[in-house]
Amino acid sequence: MAISEGPTIESWVAGTTFSSTDVYMFVTADSEGHVVMAADGSTNLWPVGVLYGYTQTTTTESEAVPVATFGVAKVKAPASTLSAGDVIACSSLGMIGALSSDNVAVGIIKYGSSGAANRIMSVQLWKFGQKTVNPA
Repeated sequence: MAISEGPTIESWVAGTTFSSTDVYMFVTADSEGHVVMAADGSTNLWPVGVLYGYTQTTTTESEAVPVATFGVAKVKAPASTLSAGDVIACSSLGMIGALSSDNVAVGIIKYGSSGAANRIMSVQLWKFGQKTVNPA
């Protein structure tokens, strides 16, 4: 069971329509400062946080969404072998990804281990915007 422990939640203007399946995935800022899904196929993403809600309308740029930017937050993971203690990055799917050289380290898994796709894990989010090379 994944838990949240006092994550810092900020309001960001949605740059796209988010659905319930987008919750607990990484988001990034677009050129206008609105949040969009971080799932763009890139392996070197700079997320601003984790989406903690979804839009109620289909009109973009007219609604704010909650984004966890620091603290222990729930984050969705793909099918993988990640587990507690692993330093993670944002994957090209907008989920938890393994840290590799020249990635942006976004946190460390606090509770849980991945397995099946879309499993929710507890991640200690680090202050975003720090580029870290894999220490291994």
